Formats: sequence, structure tokens, C-alpha cells
Amino acid sequence: MPSCEIFSQTQPDRVILRPEKGLKMEFFANCVIKQYSDEPEHPSISREEQTRRMRGEIAAYNRFKELQCPFTPELLEASVKQRWFAISRIHGNNLLELLQTENKHVVIPSIFHQIDEMNHWLRRYGFGPLGNNIKDFILDSTGKLYLVDFEMYSSDSQKRNQIDLYDSIIHDILERILIRKGRKARLTRTFLRFSLSTFLKKPIMTMILVIRCLLHAFLDTKLSRKVRKIWNRRLK
Repeated sequence: MPSCEIFSQTQPDRVILRPEKGLKMEFFANCVIKQYSDEPEHPSISREEQTRRMRGEIAAYNRFKELQCPFTPELLEASVKQRWFAISRIHGNNLLELLQTENKHVVIPSIFHQIDEMNHWLRRYGFGPLGNNIKDFILDSTGKLYLVDFEMYSSDSQKRNQIDLYDSIIHDILERILIRKGRKARLTRTFLRFSLSTFLKKPIMTMILVIRCLLHAFLDTKLSRKVRKIWNRRLK
């Protein structure tokens, strides 16, 4: 486990378990420790895939640290062998939490301005798509926006595409509105206002992703029906 003095606090003030990923997150005063010691319960996440994601996120944080990224936590310690790493803690709420309440402190123009700056920085250094959703944006008490969680990072994706964080945000929002399976959200006025403002920034991409989400939902339902039919036949 970590050896730095900042980890001297014996008990975390918050613990999040993600059994589908085999992930445990412990929140201490100044850091967050992510442990991948358990077997993933999700059928499509093997132990090898879990390791790949862990290595990818460590690699992402290492690169952000080398480039002195101004909007991501700092990697403090890591051990691939022991399957954990620690990052500095950002005190605040993720964007989804804020949008689920009628929060007057969510200033949409300021958030968009900061996302624009993130896009500019990521493009400048040749980052490819990172697969982030709205829960990966953390707003601290001063109104500064941070980006966390980079499980889908791959150095192979660098410079292949011009990254645009709005694309992944729009896709995430549409899944929560249209599919409402797995990823869900309460459709508060704040959430809907933010969603509409985001859609208007990229209307063509929004339409493309609407079609993609609806098609995915249709195929998923159709496939599920076929699987159930085959299973029922075997039971007979």
C-alpha cells in the first residue's frame, strides 16, 4: 500500500465499490486510492481487460503529470503488481450530481468555457478520445472544472482523432434520456437545461448520436428477445 505521509489517515471518509469492474475507491483527505484486487463481475470485463484499463489509466495520469495538465488530479503513487494507484483528491461534486438538483451554482457558460479550454489543451498535445462521461467532470467550490477517470486511455489513439469532449458528453446524456438502462438520470430542469445547451453546441453530432442510441437500443432489445426464445426452448 502507499507509503507517503499523506496516506497516514487510517480510515477513508468515503468508499465506492464497483463490483462490475472489481474496483474499490477509497477517499482520504488528500488522495483517492483505486484498487483493482477483486475479480470483475461484469461478463464482458475479464481480468486481462481489468489490467489493461488499470495500466491505461496509470499511463494517462503519468502523461498528464509530465505535461503539467492544469485540470486533472496528480498521480501520487502506483503499483501495477499490487493492482492499485493513488491520485490527489479533488474536493467537489461531479457534474451529474449537480445537475440532479435545482442547483443555481451550475453556471453553464462557465462550464462550457472550461470544457473548450480542455479540448484545446488535449488537442494541442495530441490526445485521442478518452471515453469520459458527465460523472467524470468534477466542479470544486471555486467553480473550477476537473476531469478524472481515464480507463479507456490508450497511447495508440494519440493523434488519430481530434478529441472533442462534447461528443462523449452528448452520447452519455442521450443514453440517460433515451435508453435509461444502466446509466440513468433524474430529468430535473437543471439537467434538461444543460442537455439542451449542449445539444445546441453540436446539433449535427447530436442527431447522429440520437440515431445511434436508438438503433443500439432496438438491436439490444431484438437480440435479448432471441436469446430468451432460445433459452426457453432449451428449458422445454
